[in-house]
Amino acid sequence: MNIKIILVLSFNLTCFKLNASVEQLFLQSLKKSKQVKIINLEREKTLLNLENRVNTIYPEISVSNYNKYGDQYYQNYNGLKKINSSLAISLEQKLFQGGSEFALLDLKKIIPEQAKSKKNLDLSMYFAQFSNYYFQVSAAIEERDAVKHLLNNLEKRVNIVRNRAKIGRDRSADLLALESQLARLKSDLFSTQIQID
Repeated sequence: MNIKIILVLSFNLTCFKLNASVEQLFLQSLKKSKQVKIINLEREKTLLNLENRVNTIYPEISVSNYNKYGDQYYQNYNGLKKINSSLAISLEQKLFQGGSEFALLDLKKIIPEQAKSKKNLDLSMYFAQFSNYYFQVSAAIEERDAVKHLLNNLEKRVNIVRNRAKIGRDRSADLLALESQLARLKSDLFSTQIQID
């Protein structure tokens, strides 16, 4: 089963700033995730399908009511209107169902356990993907911070070399190499920020 995790990233970034653990974020996502709602609904659907199957072993009761306003014979001769009404109740129980009633009663014990196990498995898969996503975003944030630090230092170095190149202390080739490095770092920072956003 492929489970997609859709999270609000601004919420995650706030939690990263607060140093929230992966477990805390996971517990918060359980309340908001549509995938978790789907997992819960699948379990409920399985249990309802079982209940519908079990209901087939019980007797069927049918009630029908028939009302007709007016009786043509009575109305033509007396000028009065009459209501004809009838009510029928029937009870039907299959005497022999090939032993299916016993199998259904056994399923009533087994299916809820299977549904619970499937839900736990799906939640485990969700947690694995969630934690993988968490650590990818965490690594991208650390990389972004490191690149910002390098970028600040390199900008200072470029300004120093630029001033030294003006007075002839450094070569303009050195300045161009540093400016090229600066442009590459800005590009890396932009790429990292895109991964986070």
